[in-house]
Amino acid sequence: FVIDKRHLWHGSGSADANSSNRLVSEGAEYYKKGKYEKAIELFDAAIRYYSNNPEAFYNRGVVKLKQLDNAGACDDFKRAFLLGDSDAMNAMAKTCK
Repeated sequence: FVIDKRHLWHGSGSADANSSNRLVSEGAEYYKKGKYEKAIELFDAAIRYYSNNPEAFYNRGVVKLKQLDNAGACDDFKRAFLLGDSDAMNAMAKTCK
């Protein structure tokens, strides 16, 4: 087992981080328009680019809540929390039963 340091989230501004952040922003716009499936696709893509992006997991959890997928949302909020997203703890308290 080897940790690939290229994919650690440091907010470093690398190409992967920039691509991931761009996809999170695009996904948020689709979420605002009520296009949840497209938002999920973009958050998934953001996670593929940078697997330790807490915002991608948190936002995907928010969309899953809208889709009434509480178990999936809980998992995403837990991952976001473990990656350092401070809002994720409140979301976990409300979602994870």
